[in-house]
Amino acid sequence: MVRNNENWITYILSLSRMVYLFPAAVKEIGGNKWGYINEKGIFVLPPQYEMANQFQENGLAIVQFNNLTVVINSDGYFIVKPKYNTISIEILSFRNG
Repeated sequence: MVRNNENWITYILSLSRMVYLFPAAVKEIGGNKWGYINEKGIFVLPPQYEMANQFQENGLAIVQFNNLTVVINSDGYFIVKPKYNTISIEILSFRNG
């Protein structure tokens, strides 16, 4: 339930996402760099990736860093170190059990 002083955007996002970061590009010489912004449009993870996918429900995202594909968490830490050319999005769906 939304209270009178609660932000509607934040409330709606809370119904559908576990991580409230969104890929956003910045145009640079030589191409775009991707980072992640919050719901207010502020960069939380700076534009440093060649490619950035949406965060999944488990809080992980696949990005391309230095021409290698890695998995990061919402703090930008590498969960899978940069040594692979590609990583399938299905790997992020893995759950214990």
